[in-house]
Amino acid sequence: MGEDTDDPLILHTRQIAEKYIAYFWRQARPYVPAAGGGEPAILLQNKGKQAAVVNYVAEARTHYTAGSTPRDLPKKQFERLLGRVASKIEGMPLKRLQRLAGGDEHFLYPNVIRDHTITLEPGVSFCFRRFHGLIHNLVKGAWLHFVR
Repeated sequence: MGEDTDDPLILHTRQIAEKYIAYFWRQARPYVPAAGGGEPAILLQNKGKQAAVVNYVAEARTHYTAGSTPRDLPKKQFERLLGRVASKIEGMPLKRLQRLAGGDEHFLYPNVIRDHTITLEPGVSFCFRRFHGLIHNLVKGAWLHFVR
């Protein structure tokens, strides 16, 4: 989204929620241990309670096959899921994403949600697009390191 300029980019939380749903769709499918040593379970995203978004996606996909996508949901069910996820991410993680070392650093967007939108700072959307592969690999590597 956006242009390859330094312009700020306004994102609706429903647009962000749609990406969350796509990312969590496969993870919200019960994992069956290969050795048969346990009951199927859904990936636990947190050290404590399961992340609410994972629960929402898992609940929505209960009657769909492994190859399905979020867009295979009936429109009404998809819109409900999208609304629930958007509402949840407005409070967490969007409000806490830029908290570093105990303080807030608003380097991606002002920590203000107006009319269910955030505005990425000038240049952020361009950098996200330009360096998507690098950012993607860094995040995957950090997650893999955490899991190990």
